[in-house]
Amino acid sequence: MNEQEHRRLRTAFLPTRDPATYEPDPPPDVPFTLPELRRVYSQSHSSTAEKWVAYTDGSVVHQDGLAMGSFAGMFTQGPDTRMEFRGRVVEQPMSSTRMEIMAILVVIAITPSATPLEVHTDSQAAAHMMLRVAAPTIPRELANSPDAFLWLHLRGWLQSRQAPVSAMWIRGHSGVAGNVRADELARSAHSDSSVTRWTTRTPPPPDTPFWPKYDDRAIPRRLRRLFREQDEAITSSQLIKQVNAVPHRPRQSPKEVEHILHILRWTVLPNGQTAKKKCWNITNIRDSNIRAFGLKQLMGFLPTLARQEAWYPNVYDRPELIRCAKCSQPGETQEHLYECADHLAVKESFQARFCTIESSRDKTCRQADMRMLRPWNSMGWLQGRIHPRWALMIPSLQHDRLMTVGTPTAIQRLLRSSLETWYHTIWLPRCQRTISQEKSQGLHQGAKLRRMRVTQHRRPDAPASPAPNLPLFFLESSKERMDEYHRLMLRLMHGAL
Repeated sequence: MNEQEHRRLRTAFLPTRDPATYEPDPPPDVPFTLPELRRVYSQSHSSTAEKWVAYTDGSVVHQDGLAMGSFAGMFTQGPDTRMEFRGRVVEQPMSSTRMEIMAILVVIAITPSATPLEVHTDSQAAAHMMLRVAAPTIPRELANSPDAFLWLHLRGWLQSRQAPVSAMWIRGHSGVAGNVRADELARSAHSDSSVTRWTTRTPPPPDTPFWPKYDDRAIPRRLRRLFREQDEAITSSQLIKQVNAVPHRPRQSPKEVEHILHILRWTVLPNGQTAKKKCWNITNIRDSNIRAFGLKQLMGFLPTLARQEAWYPNVYDRPELIRCAKCSQPGETQEHLYECADHLAVKESFQARFCTIESSRDKTCRQADMRMLRPWNSMGWLQGRIHPRWALMIPSLQHDRLMTVGTPTAIQRLLRSSLETWYHTIWLPRCQRTISQEKSQGLHQGAKLRRMRVTQHRRPDAPASPAPNLPLFFLESSKERMDEYHRLMLRLMHGAL
């Protein structure tokens, strides 16, 4: 790395914009800490019971595109007088499990330390994690949880208690009186402005030296996931520009590019079935090959004969080497690959692969929606992209009950079927024909690779390629990098667009 590149990388990580520019509305004043919980919810009460029993519930509603959360609970055994509590949370991100955890924390804060406590919750995730919290050492499942910040606080509170705390799962909306009442309290808290609003602007958990924060609030992500999301957010705008830079292709929105990247993460099992995955981990050579093909096709970088001739003129120096191995047409491009393919075989392959992906979950496959969409006819134009009409036609198919899945799921299945059809039915047979043609002309693989390396060494500036050039370096502007970072944190922590 030269000195100029080193300075540019170092500058990219320096702050260039004051975070105060992104300051949201003033936060609530009540931090979610043990002293504040006892101050707000603890009442003067007497009890002769040997054990306290509580029911908790959490609720999340969406209003004007933002999520609002609430939690509530009640004691059915313990205090001599009826005791109920409610709380609101407006900070993002929001989940019903997080609201359930906060309700459990309130119950623990109210119950005397020397009194055994039994908590009933209708959240299986919360009941399961309560067992992990009580483990002698911090398990990995707890540390990797999005709500690890709250769980570790709860773990510290349990260790400071003299009596044990047990959690039991009950089925929600099953008629249990305590659960029904807790659910009513949680739902009523959303519209009651008198209910206390809580904030997670709290110190790190005990025995934790540091915790990633933004706007003085704990970020609900483990570091590895946070760094991955930051990198994706920072590079996403450049990636969208690069996808849309390919000429004569439909423009893709950020959400559509997200769908494309999502189906590239799926994996191919040894039996040929496609399984959905949420990460980019390469588990076999099949994933590596089809993902590389999908990205090259999307960017217009497939090594067609027209592109190879532009980059390696000393290797492809005869007309016989740059002709299509199937129809002998010179100047093979990505569009020609589809035009020269067997369209009947492409249609049958697309339908079969779509049914395979769909039946893996729904156990049924409907061909009526395929006959109306006919996605195989536009594969040469789309080149791995989403058709502009899919988002309009799929809801009408759902209305007529010709398609039984949601629009995003249907689009992802169409994309994956198109990718696998392109790779297995068009690209791999084309490669076999091209290799055989080159061997018949005396151009074997080893000799071709040696001549390519020599060409690259002698000609650092290759001729212009029919595909677009790569965009500017992602770290070219530190200001744009910081702006993308703040936009990510605003979406994550405040729900802002």
